[in-house]
Amino acid sequence: MADGITLQLKGNRELVAALRELRDQLPKNVIRAALRSSADRMRKVIITFAPRRTGALVNAIGIKTSSSGGVARARVTINTAGKRGDPENAFYWRFLELGFHDRAGIPHRFQFIQPAFETEANDAAQNVIDALEKAIAKAESRGRS
Repeated sequence: MADGITLQLKGNRELVAALRELRDQLPKNVIRAALRSSADRMRKVIITFAPRRTGALVNAIGIKTSSSGGVARARVTINTAGKRGDPENAFYWRFLELGFHDRAGIPHRFQFIQPAFETEANDAAQNVIDALEKAIAKAESRGRS
């Protein structure tokens, strides 16, 4: 099983066509800012669903953005770097999300990513589309004047 959940936005056809036409006129950071805004919104929802026994898991949830090959990405990440006793390391998130058995063999599962994804995915996608449509309209108005 993969280490995370991936949401890939392809956009509606009109938006993609408009972006291709206005590629040179749009500021390069518009797409990245829209993706980061939606990822931040998703991060906040994941935090509300996350268990808070010590608070280390909540503190380890962050956002990373990247851009390569003409593709911009924003993702919500959970810090798993560092040594075993490091309070910043929340390696155990996988066990909470996917489930584990205790010593008595009793299964436990504390999903927090999947419910957040189910409630917020459509709104996050719409947030990106709205921000890009707004940027396109602004670029078109600049192009006309």
